[in-house]
Amino acid sequence: MYKFLVLLFSVLSFDTVAFASSQIDSVEKELQLLLNRKSQFESKKIETISRFKEALKTTKNLHDKYVLHLNLYHEFRKYQIDSAIFYIKANQLIGYQLNNSYLIDESLIQLSSLYSSAGKFIESADLLSKIRRAEISEELLPDYYKAYSEFSSHYG
Repeated sequence: MYKFLVLLFSVLSFDTVAFASSQIDSVEKELQLLLNRKSQFESKKIETISRFKEALKTTKNLHDKYVLHLNLYHEFRKYQIDSAIFYIKANQLIGYQLNNSYLIDESLIQLSSLYSSAGKFIESADLLSKIRRAEISEELLPDYYKAYSEFSSHYG
């Protein structure tokens, strides 16, 4: 009976290992296919960035510039963090020029998150401390708490 149980356990273990191995191979193949398309993904991203930059050159309206900077920030934040920081700093200035507390708070939150990701913890904490929790727009609260969470995660 003992030999039978050992044999049964061995067969079941082999099936499980073989099944897991085939799944890993499948995932590896899929990953390799995506990696082979890296240049296509980069080309598309660069094309999108170029379109936003071209539109930015001809835009005079500050609010439209803010929106274009925001689009560029979203394109750059996982791609080139220093460029994302550049566009959010530009948005921060626009927020002050328009005297729009929502735009100022939004840019402070985004910049804080970027600084935290870049390891600039003091700058991130300073920006978060400038935001008055009681006065922030309800719409920005999730981003505000996420930025605080990211800061705590990166710093702690």
